[in-house]
Amino acid sequence: MPNSLVQTFSFEWFKDDFERPELGKLAWTFLVHSLHGGILIRYYFALKCGFQSAFKQSSCEDKLSGSPTGDIHKQAIDAVTDISMLRVFKIFLETTPQLLLQIHILMEEDKTSFIQCNSLSLLSIFLSLHLSAVFPGQLLTIR
Repeated sequence: MPNSLVQTFSFEWFKDDFERPELGKLAWTFLVHSLHGGILIRYYFALKCGFQSAFKQSSCEDKLSGSPTGDIHKQAIDAVTDISMLRVFKIFLETTPQLLLQIHILMEEDKTSFIQCNSLSLLSIFLSLHLSAVFPGQLLTIR
């Protein structure tokens, strides 16, 4: 279920990135996303724009639309940002239901066991570790 929602978000973002959507390219991206390969396309475009950015090309072709756009550095950053946001969605969609279920069970029962408390704390630690991997340095900064 979480992967399907992430693929849906990814496909919708690809549709928004098209300047003038062609039916063939849109159908191709829909097929790839329905086979859960949308994140691979995003990694490909992020690597492509990053490679072109590293070797100082002035522009990169826009995602699947084929039209050249402006700053290659901005496109590379945007591609990595999209991937990071999709990872955050996946993390929350996978861990939040389990966390809520464990909290509900913990609150409904009169007795709490060491295993319940330990698994709840480990789940919270893993969630924060995943978030710190996606957004390095952002969770520990005090503003």
